[in-house]
Formats: sequence, structure tokens, C-alpha cells
Amino acid sequence: MAPKLDAEAMAKGELGPRSIVNRAYYAMFYAVLGLFLKTNVTLKTSKHSGIISMFDQAFILSGKMDKQFSKSLHKMFNASSGELIPSSFGLIAC
Repeated sequence: MAPKLDAEAMAKGELGPRSIVNRAYYAMFYAVLGLFLKTNVTLKTSKHSGIISMFDQAFILSGKMDKQFSKSLHKMFNASSGELIPSSFGLIAC
């Protein structure tokens, strides 16, 4: 689906909660990848769980970023992996 049509579908309620959670997770994940590029951090893995772990090491445990960013990223990763249901985010099927 093209980005404009995708946004229109979300605005009209035509996408399900799981689809919305998945898009939100990928927005966060790509932001983390951009952060690594901006700060010249070399990625040592291509797995999402490994990249999230590297994010925690490089930015959360070092105190460069607030722990809430890590909590949100982990929660979204779990949700996009099917471990959490979208209703835990306050989303309900239309």
C-alpha cells in the first residue's frame, strides 16, 4: 500500500489494530537505526532483538537516553511479534 493510501486507510479506520501497532514499531525501529547511523555505532547483528539490545547498551544503560524509550521499544517489539495484543495499547477492533 502506498504511504498516502496507507495513512488514509488508518484515518478511515480501515486498518486493524495489529497493523497499526506493527507500523508504529517499525517507525521506532528505523528511528533507532538512524540513531546508530548518526552516532557512528557499528551494528553487530541484523536481528531486531540484537539491535534493541545494542540500543539499550549504547543509549539507555549509558544514561544518554531515558529508560522510557527502551520500555516503549521493547513493548512495541513484543506487540509486533504477536506476544501482546493491540488491546493492551488501548486499541480495539473497529
